[in-house]
Amino acid sequence: MREFICLLLLTILVGVLVGCGENAEPVIEQLIIPETAEPGNRVTFQVVAHDPDGDVLIYTWVVNNTRLTATTSTVEWTVPEGVEVVTIEVHVSDGENTPIIQQQSLAIGKLPIDLAEIEPPEFVPPVDLSKHSVPLDEIFFDTFQPVNRAVPLSKASAELIEELRDAIPPLNNPKYESAAEATWLDDRDVIIGYADAGQAWAYPTRIMNFHEIVNDTLAGEPILISFCPLCFSGIVFSRRLENRTLTFGNTSALFESDMVMLDYETGSYWWQVAGRAIVGTLTDKILTLLPSFTGTWGEWRNLHPETQVLSRDTGFPRDYSFDPFRDYPESVNRGKFAFPVSEAGKDPRLAAGEKVLAVKVGNDAKAYPVAKLGLAAIMDTIGGQSIVVFTNEESGAAFKPIAVGRTLTFEVRNERFTDQETSSIWNLAGQAIDGPLKGAQLPPVPTKTTFWFSIVAAEPGITVCAIK
Repeated sequence: MREFICLLLLTILVGVLVGCGENAEPVIEQLIIPETAEPGNRVTFQVVAHDPDGDVLIYTWVVNNTRLTATTSTVEWTVPEGVEVVTIEVHVSDGENTPIIQQQSLAIGKLPIDLAEIEPPEFVPPVDLSKHSVPLDEIFFDTFQPVNRAVPLSKASAELIEELRDAIPPLNNPKYESAAEATWLDDRDVIIGYADAGQAWAYPTRIMNFHEIVNDTLAGEPILISFCPLCFSGIVFSRRLENRTLTFGNTSALFESDMVMLDYETGSYWWQVAGRAIVGTLTDKILTLLPSFTGTWGEWRNLHPETQVLSRDTGFPRDYSFDPFRDYPESVNRGKFAFPVSEAGKDPRLAAGEKVLAVKVGNDAKAYPVAKLGLAAIMDTIGGQSIVVFTNEESGAAFKPIAVGRTLTFEVRNERFTDQETSSIWNLAGQAIDGPLKGAQLPPVPTKTTFWFSIVAAEPGITVCAIK
């Protein structure tokens, strides 16, 4: 009997000790809420969180003390009339500890004038040629003339520089129309897409071919949409740089056969694909890259049915009905570049005109040739960060493989992007469209879509995803 009692007490003691093991609290990494929204709009709230113990997380959303019915990490909410500001709270629980709470305010109404209106200054400072990170004689102005078309910056007069500035006019505060109104677009037309805070915008290359730069403020963020048709580089940046907001124009110059932009505030020159200032007072400063999509209008409209579309009513007399660069990739693949390209840009690992999706984390960069990869879900690690890259034969996107506090593993199953853990089905926008995780959103990773020659010139150490 004594032995039995001792064994019973020992069993109870072990159970108590095991039960006393501490369960770690969930960790909220990021709460993504738009800065502002207008009444009647549907906006998206998202929280990125994880549990150190691997526990399944429970999400509770509260808006102005009213609990929402959704319990996922991503929710949509319709902005009501008659309020000026709302407070959004998310409660994240692992079922063991007290929920972790984070909150943020959302302003209701139109953006302040200083954000909504973009007016280039009357005076643009001349570029400071004493500061540069690339040789000045390798930056060439396009004079748009049959004779002496390429003039190096080292030999360009101040008068020529000023004359050519914005000869390709950027668009500031452009007009938009609904997807239903954009009947002039064909499903196969290429667009640059940007989405944030439950809203989406599309920029057809038919228009961007003639303007290359759009300065706008979207979902409270000063945005630069850029496209160089000579290297098929559709890239979106934030216009915020340290403690200032920049506005961009076009120098009409090219470096590595890629557009060179300028900011009106300092006159500095920016290499578009690199997102880096290469001449002027801001030399070596780098713009913040934002997630974007370059693909067909049909695909983007399916992913974002409520998207806004850049209007052809630009105020400039241009014929947006045709693409003058349709056959340009073939010329590039034959080594016929519009302007000089260095040996770095002639890297033979891929054809010069191969379209790639480029991802960079820290100092590590990798290129994914979307046509060669076809329909694929690629689990990868870049700069120590786990990512998943979704591709089809025409476009691609990258994400952190995390949803509802879980790390997921993806594959293509029955021609659908599918996670192995729950068999949920995902689309190219990183949204779960069917299965247990329906409604969840993968955090997007910023990417650049360009021709191979352009990105390898900007990132000579870039690696290429192996084709299986």
